[in-house]
Amino acid sequence: MDRNPSPIPEDLIDQDVLRADIIGSTVFSKQWVLSCLVNLLKGVEKEPSKSKDDKDEDNDNNSDGIEMDKELEEELCKLWDMSANEEVVSFLHEWKSAEMLISVVAKTNSPRTTEICIGILANMACTEQMRKVFTEDDQLRSLLIALLEGRDPPTLVELSRLLHACIADQATCKPWLTDIKKNSTSLDALTFILLSSTNSDLVFNVSCLLDVLLDSDQDILVSLSNSNFVQAVVEASKEVKNKKEECYDVLLHCLQVLSTEQEGVKVLVECCSQVFPILYEYLETICEDDVVTIVGRERALSSVVSILQVLLVNSDMGDDEQVSTLFRFLLSILKTLISSTQRLRRFSSEIAKKFVKTTTSDSTRTTQEKSSSSNEEAETTTNTASIQKSGNNHHGDKEEECDVDNKQTNMLLSLLTDFFVEVNQGEKTSLLRQLKSCSPKLLKTLSSHLKNSHPDLAAKLQHPGKT
Repeated sequence: MDRNPSPIPEDLIDQDVLRADIIGSTVFSKQWVLSCLVNLLKGVEKEPSKSKDDKDEDNDNNSDGIEMDKELEEELCKLWDMSANEEVVSFLHEWKSAEMLISVVAKTNSPRTTEICIGILANMACTEQMRKVFTEDDQLRSLLIALLEGRDPPTLVELSRLLHACIADQATCKPWLTDIKKNSTSLDALTFILLSSTNSDLVFNVSCLLDVLLDSDQDILVSLSNSNFVQAVVEASKEVKNKKEECYDVLLHCLQVLSTEQEGVKVLVECCSQVFPILYEYLETICEDDVVTIVGRERALSSVVSILQVLLVNSDMGDDEQVSTLFRFLLSILKTLISSTQRLRRFSSEIAKKFVKTTTSDSTRTTQEKSSSSNEEAETTTNTASIQKSGNNHHGDKEEECDVDNKQTNMLLSLLTDFFVEVNQGEKTSLLRQLKSCSPKLLKTLSSHLKNSHPDLAAKLQHPGKT
């Protein structure tokens, strides 16, 4: 009679053999991982071969390629999850799995297989060791950069994540930057993704990749200082506006980086009619309620202010009413920032006072306890030191939080101050007229803010009727 076999008795299991099969301190089996990789190779070998013409035809028709074996897909997805573990990554590297995965990517006609392989490599790239290994492999770098011209969104999501990990690391970025500049179509491919993709995860990853590229290399910054790229950023920002706010922040920063370069300024001015509306709408969203919420939006607002300064000074905005409303938005933000800064200062001062009071109280209590008995003196001193150390750490945490908040707030406040100074000192009297059309209360806030650093400008704003 057939039946399932009974489990092997525990006393017959060789624990040394069992431990030898486990990867590091994990519960993952070495044998299972290697078996999974072998099955992957066998699966690719079973795929029907295709000629170059067939592959080109598939690309032109945006073909989905061949289906992946479901059982193999399930196994590989488990391995993909496991590859987030550093010990598993070390084991994969020991068995040269990266080279094998790249060879599979080069051979397979299955988009899902390609996606999973690139996803595993992207997880591996989260470790410093593997970023160095990948960077030293010329063939791997070339293949990955060439894959940017693919049309499979899930694969591009993982690919852009992998490239970002390697390029954001200053220790490994140079060879990647060099290869991207050599491959004349790679930047065009990234621009096309921003321009056309509706996949918010892909747009976000590519935006982060482009952001680090713009910040890392002057030649790439110049190359992307063109109207096609600006249009792509504008279209991508419209796509993700209500889906992924953090992506919107990154896209705004990409435009802000362009404004730091002469060619970038020119193209932003040329595309003013496309760029200005997304900046205006962003400020309108923040300022539409009576309460202006800035926390968490400091980076995006800093980008907006920097870009607006370039546009207002170098282009003809045309619509006086819209520019006046824009000034009202920015003055409202300035007022909120000043209030926030004052609250942070008061909060820091109160924490400092409480800390001094607590320390003084502890010291007094310690002195009293010391006089009680010599046997308790050591214990009392130790306990007091622990209390003081605990209070010190608590104060330090709060102080650090305040420092971070202050840094972000002060940076944005400084940018806004420079913005209004530039507007007032510029040759365009129309801008000053539109600024003075704002409410006297908001103008008074700006005047008070500038009275020490720019007394002449502060005096001008105290008399709105004068130009």
